[in-house]
Amino acid sequence: MDEGNRVRLYNDQEKINGILTHNNVNREVCQRVAPIGSHIPKTYCRTYGQIMRERRGTVKAM
Repeated sequence: MDEGNRVRLYNDQEKINGILTHNNVNREVCQRVAPIGSHIPKTYCRTYGQIMRERRGTVKAM
């Protein structure tokens, strides 16, 4: 299983666990992103709550 599929599987498992436990804010979401200046992708993980706070902060700043 390649790294992209592994990250996708992990995200799907976290989403299902969040639904079953009614704890969606603390579920972890990972992304495979190539950093600026590099062709080698890295995996970055944050909680769903962190992502939503960042989005609200960005919208508020605009």
